[in-house]
Amino acid sequence: MMCRLRDKRDLDASDLQSVIHTLVDGQSSYYELAWEQLSAGQRAVLQALAERGPSEIYAQSVRSTFRLGPASSVQKALQSLDSKDILDRYKDAYFFLDPLLPHWIRKKVA
Repeated sequence: MMCRLRDKRDLDASDLQSVIHTLVDGQSSYYELAWEQLSAGQRAVLQALAERGPSEIYAQSVRSTFRLGPASSVQKALQSLDSKDILDRYKDAYFFLDPLLPHWIRKKVA
């Protein structure tokens, strides 16, 4: 895949998606191992972040859809994921330290 793209002058969205897919597949074993070490609540929070982003994480509709429980449980899971270096926080918004992880999460739960 990468060889085919190496000599291209311009990449389009499908090229970028192919590269992301290849990279995520290459790290799948690592992600699976890390995923298995998380609690169900932490996994649910990561899934919500991967699918909806940080701005809606405390919204009742998101907490209900992803079965996150009360806002205090969400906050506890976010802090725990931050301490595990899976997430980080900037201006009160959490983000993935590994930008490929949300792609893997969306693929895993699809």
